[in-house]
Amino acid sequence: MTKWNSALAVLGCAWAAFAPLQAACEVQTNPPAQAQSQSDEAKARQTRLLPLGIGRLSDAERAELPLPFGISFDYFDSTETMLLRDASVQVNGQPIPSGMLNIESLETVSVDRSVRVDMWLLPFLNFYVIDGTFSGTARKINASITGMPVPIPSEVPYSGTSRGYGATISGGYKSMFASYDRNVTWAEVDTCTGRIPTVTQGLRVGIRNERWRWPTRVYFGGFKMTVSTSEEGSIVFPNVGQFDYKLKAIPETAWNYILGAGIEIGKKGEIVLEKGFGKRTHTLFSATFRF
Repeated sequence: MTKWNSALAVLGCAWAAFAPLQAACEVQTNPPAQAQSQSDEAKARQTRLLPLGIGRLSDAERAELPLPFGISFDYFDSTETMLLRDASVQVNGQPIPSGMLNIESLETVSVDRSVRVDMWLLPFLNFYVIDGTFSGTARKINASITGMPVPIPSEVPYSGTSRGYGATISGGYKSMFASYDRNVTWAEVDTCTGRIPTVTQGLRVGIRNERWRWPTRVYFGGFKMTVSTSEEGSIVFPNVGQFDYKLKAIPETAWNYILGAGIEIGKKGEIVLEKGFGKRTHTLFSATFRF
């Protein structure tokens, strides 16, 4: 029931994969007005404090940098199998002997909605914080209790909130770009007690195309999710009673592949669509505003 974390992992990588590495191309329909606009932009870049070290760059190099601050709104749905280990269960306060437990796996289907605020501290280093909500269903529960007439439900709904922080290192050469992201998040789930920490790492490599008025990007890569603690909680089932549990949920596969594309709308906007493949699948839609 920790599938919510994959959303945060992708959100933590998304901007890094699309950070502008070259100046956007503009169609000149009104040269005098555009010249004035470019002059105003140049003055604004000269007075910027972030990223640190921007004063040592030439105007051409400054023009290639993204605006220092950003806010992203993301929608993410995902499906994956979680392996269950080291489980202990009580039914209506009665402990179930470990030899009678057969708890192996379940599938999570979740939807995440998140907001991310980021800041370019250095031209190649971005820090961010993330905050979101999630809801989902644990289904295809492969579990049973030997010798006891206790039915295991086929589906268990869950929801909660998540918060975290992370950093991204990115760079590029000509039309190519690459980024590496690492973040830590904590989730509060209504079926668990305490907070569940998760560490994610992501890598993206792609190509940027400036032939159109609005530059576009395509990329591929992958990310890894690691859950580092056991989960505890209780669930009340109709006609059965209360299940108190403690277990460790591990993704069936740590890595999954991703393929995505983004389009820049001037220097201030970007829209991204991404698909995840493998034993973990997902769809991401993200909209970013920079200032």
